[in-house]
Amino acid sequence: MLKPAQTFVGRAVELEFLDDALDGLRRERAPQVVELEVARLIVDRRTNAQIAAELFLSTKTVETHIRNLFRKLGVSSRVEVARTIERSDRGAPAAPR
Repeated sequence: MLKPAQTFVGRAVELEFLDDALDGLRRERAPQVVELEVARLIVDRRTNAQIAAELFLSTKTVETHIRNLFRKLGVSSRVEVARTIERSDRGAPAAPR
């Protein structure tokens, strides 16, 4: 039978492992999720400052996400981001680049 101290130490190691695993998942998936949220707010015609306030981000972080969206979508304006997202929502094929 485990003593309370052994159980506590084992639990602490388990929690540390889970925390590390979650950090890895956040690093891998979080940017894409936030970029999609930013894209949807661009569709809603929000400014960078409004997006930053709604998502609890700095405006510089929002600008970075928008630059990443431009690169990933192969577009060069917020209007093109909005059109691409709206086409995707309708299930229409993306416009040729």
